[in-house]
Amino acid sequence: MTGTRGPLNAFLDLDDIPVSNAQSGPLAGLRLAVKDIYDVAGYRTGCGNPQKYQEASPAPATAPAVQA
Repeated sequence: MTGTRGPLNAFLDLDDIPVSNAQSGPLAGLRLAVKDIYDVAGYRTGCGNPQKYQEASPAPATAPAVQA
């Protein structure tokens, strides 16, 4: 995983993830944070646990709670 951690390790900045239907609607053009308990297709979910993250496989699909 590539990214940078802030001084509090509260966020991990990743490359922008394309989101379908993101071109319109009230959140269009905004950056959002997704908590590490929700699957995002192609990314590992660690639930805040570094060991769980290292052992996880990339999620096959994005969780409905995250979808636009």
